[in-house]
Amino acid sequence: MVNENVFQLPTLLERLASEINAHLKRDAQNHEEWVEIQTGLCTRLAEARRQFPANIEFGQWCEACGFGDAVINHQTRAAEITMGQQPEALRKCLEATKRRSLEVIYRKEFSRFTNVRKTSSRRKQKLDLGRPSKAFEKAKTAFEELEAKGEPFTADDVAEKAGTSSTPVRRVFAYKQAEVELDPLTPAEMRKSMLKRYELAVKKARLEIREELKSEVYKELDVFVRHIKERSDRADRIIGGYKGTMSKETFRKIRACLHPDHNTFKFAAEALQAFSELEAVLVKPDDPTVRAGPPLPTTAAELMARRRQR
Repeated sequence: MVNENVFQLPTLLERLASEINAHLKRDAQNHEEWVEIQTGLCTRLAEARRQFPANIEFGQWCEACGFGDAVINHQTRAAEITMGQQPEALRKCLEATKRRSLEVIYRKEFSRFTNVRKTSSRRKQKLDLGRPSKAFEKAKTAFEELEAKGEPFTADDVAEKAGTSSTPVRRVFAYKQAEVELDPLTPAEMRKSMLKRYELAVKKARLEIREELKSEVYKELDVFVRHIKERSDRADRIIGGYKGTMSKETFRKIRACLHPDHNTFKFAAEALQAFSELEAVLVKPDDPTVRAGPPLPTTAAELMARRRQR
């Protein structure tokens, strides 16, 4: 027997969704409250993201909970999740900043407060020390010219075009990679060639999402079609087994007698006899012969009580 006093506790995702919405609705009266709100928002988004295997499912969950792209766009959400994974660095960064855009804060300031900075590798540090060599500048120029064409190229292609050895070319590739990692570009900041590749990548991702959704819709449609076919088959069996109230021959006899052009009463006696026999079927009785009995018991206790009364 189910205990009515037992209630269902909210799941982790339900609690996180409630807390995220609560943070979004809060108004900060001062900088300290703003830091508390943004810290809570970022850490809870990071915790929620860990519960999903892929970004698609996480994005669908955000939409269902009321803070999808219309409330928090995917770029800002990605920045909040990344910063929320390091709460101490996040709080220090928010306390020190004068900006209010979390996406800009992540790109411009957050790396200064993390324990492991992206510029800590020796290769990246060498790129920032001293004045770049002429060979490096040649390799960098050749890299950018090849990149502007929008076609794939290799380190050997850059070295051949620049007329340098492979060492400055490797440094240019490392420099470009560090440049992208440290300060991700927005579409408005991208060069035409890079923007073209970015748009192609976005288009490809959207097509993949569309195909995935189409597959799910088709699965649901197959279930619906099978259900409709089962109902149609059942209806056909019921109609096929229906015998009718009277035979076609009896119906024709009665109709012949009722027709205004009928001048003979050849079938009158037979039609009257058949019509009289069908009275019990065709006419609703004034007093039903079968009366409704007491209601059926709904619980075992009611059933036992009824047995004791007999």
